[in-house]
Amino acid sequence: MLKMVGKINNLILELNSTCNNNCIYCYLPEQLRFRKHANSFEYFKTVLLEFKDKNIQNLDITGGEPTLLPELEELVSYAKKLGYNNITLVSNGRMLSYASKCSNLIRKGVRRIVITLDADSEFLGDAISRAPGSFKQVLKAAVNVKKFGAELGLTMVINKLNYRNCEKVIEKAISLKADFFSIQFLLPHIENSTVPCRKIHKSVIPRYDESIKFVKSSLDKYGKRIKISLHFIAPCLMKGYEKYIEPELNKSDRFIVDYLGNRYYISEHLKKGATRIKECSGCKYFSNCPGLFFSYAKELGINNMLNKNG
Repeated sequence: MLKMVGKINNLILELNSTCNNNCIYCYLPEQLRFRKHANSFEYFKTVLLEFKDKNIQNLDITGGEPTLLPELEELVSYAKKLGYNNITLVSNGRMLSYASKCSNLIRKGVRRIVITLDADSEFLGDAISRAPGSFKQVLKAAVNVKKFGAELGLTMVINKLNYRNCEKVIEKAISLKADFFSIQFLLPHIENSTVPCRKIHKSVIPRYDESIKFVKSSLDKYGKRIKISLHFIAPCLMKGYEKYIEPELNKSDRFIVDYLGNRYYISEHLKKGATRIKECSGCKYFSNCPGLFFSYAKELGINNMLNKNG
């Protein structure tokens, strides 16, 4: 049973580590990405039941790739019956390209679907996912989500192959009528953690002084046309653009239960992979910002993290 250490506003179920993509930036070790987990359906039913009296309205379902769980529709229906009224599904979108799969999940209770959109072209999208045909499936999935009445979010994970295309990817998101767009910076590695996390090679991770200028120009161009948020980057590295990070920093009450039985607050997990420098002490975000991710600094150098990106 859970030992409560604070308020929980978002319960996040990480159903599996199995995935039908093989993304170049995936943090999961390969031995987990292709492993099937026994009895995960029954286990997560007990988790939902355990948390139902905590007055939690917001439930996020993720993975791995959660749509590969055969009982996903039943799990969503069960959660809805227990009173989880704001259910979000986070997916790579491939299985949602099938209209019946997408419509059934929405009909069972999913209100919001967040799909990964890492590129503006089939060539680049399939190169990042390393799954031929996946980009076309993502586009079809996005159309299905809107067609069947759920809120559509699209997420771009910044990496060496796509950061120069940030504006074009947001243009694509707008054309797909996305309700919001998220830009995630890569977390190279969370050290000293019980949660499985492989070390992502520096060949995949762009330097901040390379990628941030493209992100900023995208925010300048599209920030008023679509709701955009930034994730996994310290505000000091995005001076003048903090408003895109602030909502993320204020979400200190998101709690994960994963397929291995790990339970943790995301904010506490991130702090395990971060460090603070003397400049942090005077920052107004000190209490909520985890700090600078030291594994990034180890791979690419602390000077790059502290580079003044104008």
